[in-house]
Amino acid sequence: CDLWLGRFLRTRKYDSARALHALRGNLSLSRYLEGLPARTGGAKPGAVAAVRFWDLHIEDSSVRYVLDRRLLATVPGRARDGSAVVLLSPSSDFLVAWGRLGVGGFTLAVLKLIEALSLEPRTQLCGITVVVDLRRASSALISTSLRPDMLRLTERLASLLGSKAAFRVRGLWIVGAPWYARALVNLVRTFLSSKLRSRLHLCSAAEDLHAAVEE
Repeated sequence: CDLWLGRFLRTRKYDSARALHALRGNLSLSRYLEGLPARTGGAKPGAVAAVRFWDLHIEDSSVRYVLDRRLLATVPGRARDGSAVVLLSPSSDFLVAWGRLGVGGFTLAVLKLIEALSLEPRTQLCGITVVVDLRRASSALISTSLRPDMLRLTERLASLLGSKAAFRVRGLWIVGAPWYARALVNLVRTFLSSKLRSRLHLCSAAEDLHAAVEE
């Protein structure tokens, strides 16, 4: 628990007021995710009962499910700014995971894995670059993501990434968004804080991303 609290202080440059604000927001989000209604896909009974943000082991079943299926993966090397790079590749597998774990359980598992990655000392200093590869995102996945209840969840997550996470977001890249995902991308942009919006990059091909973030 002390390690978890210490990360909030380090990522806020030991400003206790900012760290406390972030910590409260982080806990509020976890309660929100666990309480999502069934239609949105709240946590399935028992699926995330053991997930606690201050306990970063990755043996919980929902976390292991995300990890084993590579729904979230780390990219070898680092970005040019020294940040670690994590890759989300939304596809039909996300719809399966949402059905199995619930959207809340899936999101908790992804956040837990990113926080576990952030424990590495260099990553605590340099932060994390998040890459979302939409080249395999189906129209069914995008239409589900555009539901009002899902957009409210996306807005809460954007608030977390902007100022309340226990890790620093140094960059957010969206790769290969198909035409039917443009509305979602534009909405996500409006949810981001001005600081995070300035760190949002869109590119059409993986080669553009590699040129920008490979160390």
